[in-house]
Amino acid sequence: MKTVLRKEPEIFEELGRLCLTPGYIHVIAYLTLRDTVIRFENQVTADSMNNLYGYSRLVRNEVNLLLGLVVKQKVDYSLPAPQLFSELVEQTEALLLEFHNAMSAEIWGSIEEPSLEGIDQLSASGNVMREAIFYGGEAAYSFQYRDFLVPKYAADNAWLQGNVGFAIEDCEKVVRAVGRLLNDNTAFVNEETKFLPADISNYLAGNHFTAQDVAHRANLSFDLVVHILNYFTLPSGPQNAAYKKAQDFNQVCARPLLKDGDKYYLFNVYNLTESAYQSPFYWMWDDKPYRPSISKNRGDFTENFSEGRLVHIFGRDNVHASVELYQGKERIGEIDILVVFGDRLIILEAKAKQLTIPARQGEDESLQSDFQAAVQLACDQASGSAKLILGGIPTLIKRDKSVLPLPESIKRIYLMTVVSDHYPALTYQASQFLKVARQNCVAAPYVTDVFHLDVLAEMLDSPLYFLSYIDRRTGYFEKLSTSFEMTILSYHLQKNLWIEDSYDQIMLDDEISSPLDAAMLVRREGMPGEWTPDGILTRLRETYLGKLISHIEREPNPVMLAFGFLVLTMSERAVDNTSSTLEKLAQKTRQYGSNHDFSVLSDDKAAGISFFTSLAKTDELLNRISAYCSLKKYQQKVSRWFGILIDATSGRIVFGTLGEGPWKYDAKMDEVARMPLRNPTVDQRQIGKKLLSKKIGRNEPCLCGSGKKYKMCCLE
Repeated sequence: MKTVLRKEPEIFEELGRLCLTPGYIHVIAYLTLRDTVIRFENQVTADSMNNLYGYSRLVRNEVNLLLGLVVKQKVDYSLPAPQLFSELVEQTEALLLEFHNAMSAEIWGSIEEPSLEGIDQLSASGNVMREAIFYGGEAAYSFQYRDFLVPKYAADNAWLQGNVGFAIEDCEKVVRAVGRLLNDNTAFVNEETKFLPADISNYLAGNHFTAQDVAHRANLSFDLVVHILNYFTLPSGPQNAAYKKAQDFNQVCARPLLKDGDKYYLFNVYNLTESAYQSPFYWMWDDKPYRPSISKNRGDFTENFSEGRLVHIFGRDNVHASVELYQGKERIGEIDILVVFGDRLIILEAKAKQLTIPARQGEDESLQSDFQAAVQLACDQASGSAKLILGGIPTLIKRDKSVLPLPESIKRIYLMTVVSDHYPALTYQASQFLKVARQNCVAAPYVTDVFHLDVLAEMLDSPLYFLSYIDRRTGYFEKLSTSFEMTILSYHLQKNLWIEDSYDQIMLDDEISSPLDAAMLVRREGMPGEWTPDGILTRLRETYLGKLISHIEREPNPVMLAFGFLVLTMSERAVDNTSSTLEKLAQKTRQYGSNHDFSVLSDDKAAGISFFTSLAKTDELLNRISAYCSLKKYQQKVSRWFGILIDATSGRIVFGTLGEGPWKYDAKMDEVARMPLRNPTVDQRQIGKKLLSKKIGRNEPCLCGSGKKYKMCCLE
C-alpha cells in the first residue's frame, strides 16, 4: 500500500498543537543546548564543532519555528514530567523530519518526468530556493554580527539616541554581556547531555539571565540595560498570530528574548546578535524623512568595511575607493573599490540589499527581482567597468582627484559583489540566477557578503594567497555546489582547492567548515586552540619552497605573482620533493661555492620551473638563465616556463623570469633543443679553481654538483 505523505500545512498545524503543551519551553531549551553548545576539554578543535553539523541536529530556523509556535499563547514555564518530556522530544523530532520531507516532496513533485532538463529547471525554482533558504547553513558568525554593530550604525547614533534612547555602543555592550552570561550558564553541559538526565530543569536554567547580571557584566546602569533589553523582548501573552507557515515573518527572530518575572530567557545567542544587527534598520525605516540617510549610511558602511578589509590584505597604496571613470571630460562610471596589484585588478561593488519576505517564501518573481537588485546589477556594473578598462577608454580619477595609473599589461580582472546583510543561500542563488557576460582576462564574478570577506581577509591575509584563491574559486564558478562560501574556503584551507577537468560538478557538505569555525573562534573569541586549520597555510609554510613564497607574497611583481600562483597549485608531495631538492642544492652551493639548478613540471604538465642556486647575481648569469629557460619551454612544449634564481645564503629569490605564450615550431630552436642542455649556472673558472685545490678522479662525482662523473662533465 502506497504511503500518503502529508502536506506542510497539516504538519505545521500539528507542530503548533504540540508546542502548546504545558512546559514545552523546556523541550526547546534542551534541543538548543544539545545542538548549539560547543563541547571541548582543553582546546577547541574541528571535532568540537561536530554537533553543530549533521542531519540529526536541528538547524536554527527549525528551533525558531518551534519558538514562534510556543509564543502563540502565554508561555507556560511549568516543568513537565520526565516521561512526557521524553515523548515531546521524540514527537518534535519526528514531526520536523516529516516537515522537511514534505518540503522536499513538494520540490520533486513539480517534475512530471525525471530528466536532466527537468532537474536543471528545478534547481532555480522557488520551491528549491525555499528549502535552501530555510535549511541552509549560517553565512555569518554570531560574533561578527556583534562586532560589526558599531561600525554599521555609528553614523546613525544621533537618531538612535534621540528616538530609542541609547547609543549603538551601549547596545553592543549588552549583547556581549548576555553572550558571556549564557556561556557561563552552560558550563554544566558535557557529552552526557545527549541523553536525558533525571533533572530536566537544568536546561531552562542554562538559558536565563537577569538585567542585574547584564548591568554588572556590561558596566552599565540597570535602567539603561532594561531599556535596551526591552527592544529585543517579546511581550508576554499570546503573540505571533500572523505566523501561519514556516516562511512567514516570525516575531521571535526580531525579539528573541522571553521574560518571566525578573528572568530573561534566550535560547540561542545567535538570535540576539543577528537581531541587534538587523533590527535598528527597521526602527529607523519607520521614520520616512530619515530613509535617505539610512540608505546612504548602509551603503557607506558596506564600502568602508570592504575597503578596510582589502587594505589589510593589499596595503593602503594599492586599494582605491570611489574611483571615477572619465572619457575626456565626461564621467562615464564609478567603481566602489578598485585594487591594483601587479598586473591584476579587483573591481568591487558594494550593495546594501536584503532578501524580502516573499522571496524567502519561494515566490519565483520576488526571488528573481531581489537577486537582480542585490547582485546582478552590481555584477553588471563591475563587468561594464572592466570592459571599459580593457578597452583603454577611461581615465581613472581617485578620490583625491589625482589620476590613477594602470599597469601597461593587465593579466586578470576579478569582479566582486559584496552585500552588507545575511542573504540566505546567496552562493546557491548566484549559481542559479547570475547571468555572466564572458570577457577575456575577466574572471566570473565572486558574489559574497561582508561576513565572508571578513573571514577571507582573516585567513588569506596576503595578496598572493588571497588572489590565488579568488582566481581558482571564480574559475570553478560552475563546478562547485554548496549553500555558502565558508564551506568552499574551509575546503581550500585544508585540501588546496583544485578540481580535475574530468569533474563536471562537486558538492561540498557544510561539515567541511568545522576546522575554519574552530580557528575563527580561537582568533576572535580568544578560545584555546589552533590559530590556523591544518592544511595549505601550515604545511607549505614549513617547507623550503613555502619560505621562498613567504618572501614574495606581498610583492606586486607580475612574474613573482604568477610563480606564486603556480606553487600554490602544486600537490603536497610535489612541494615536499621540490623543497627537499632545493634545500640540498642550496647547501652544496654554500659548501662548494658552485651554482646548481634543477627543473620541474607542474602537476598538470602545462608549465615548468627551473630553479637555480647561486652565491652571486651577475648580468651574464641572468642572461644565461633566460636563454636556458626559453630552451626548456620549447623542449617541453608548454605555454609557460619560469626561471627562479635563489640566493643560497639568504634563501630568497633574487631574480625571476617567465617565458609565456603558446608553443609553436621553430626550426632553429628545434635544432638547439635536441642537444643536451648544459648547466647554465656553471662558471668554469670557479670550477677550475676548485680542481686545482683538490685532486679528483675521472670517475668521481663532479664538484659542480651535476650528478655526472667528472670525466663526463667539467674535465673538458
